[in-house]
Amino acid sequence: ISRYTDDFFPSVSWSNQYGKFRTSLAYSARIARPNYSQLSENINYMNSFSLEQGNPKLKNEIIYEVSGTVGYQWLNFFVAYERRDNTLTQGAELYNDKGVIVIRQINLESPLRNVAAFLSASPTFGCYSSNWTIGIQRFFYKQTLLDPSHPDGQRTLTARKPVVFMDLNNAFRFKGSWQLEANLNVMTKGDMM
Repeated sequence: ISRYTDDFFPSVSWSNQYGKFRTSLAYSARIARPNYSQLSENINYMNSFSLEQGNPKLKNEIIYEVSGTVGYQWLNFFVAYERRDNTLTQGAELYNDKGVIVIRQINLESPLRNVAAFLSASPTFGCYSSNWTIGIQRFFYKQTLLDPSHPDGQRTLTARKPVVFMDLNNAFRFKGSWQLEANLNVMTKGDMM
């Protein structure tokens, strides 16, 4: 198997200021190569019901991203679209008829896409400063997997439920280098990579 690939990964960015508005656009293409343990065919014992194995036929994962930012004073808005080809992940298969599974390294057959948008605010009033961020991320993915528990021997996996993030970081700075912080981090249930 030849591991050499002749690929081109450009990265382009642009930024400008229109009055009090800061703007930027960016495009990048990157590669994620499997590490040596992911390429090994050796079977590793995890426990009496699970084994782990690499895959020497793994392809490189290619990541394309387009993003944009608009800022005004202490407000910032960020949006991004990402597409991943040959996403590196793990898949489980039945190893024998005694209920042992083997977890193998695989490339996803379909592209994995996601969209993210975040709004952040960082106001400061006297001794109080904050950094609040709220965002949403949604993956778009569908794949048919082998599943002996289903009557037709396969099932379809979809990932479309969005995840909402919220970070509310608050700091009060007092004399004598004293600081009081009150922070809240929330992430809803949803489909992730």
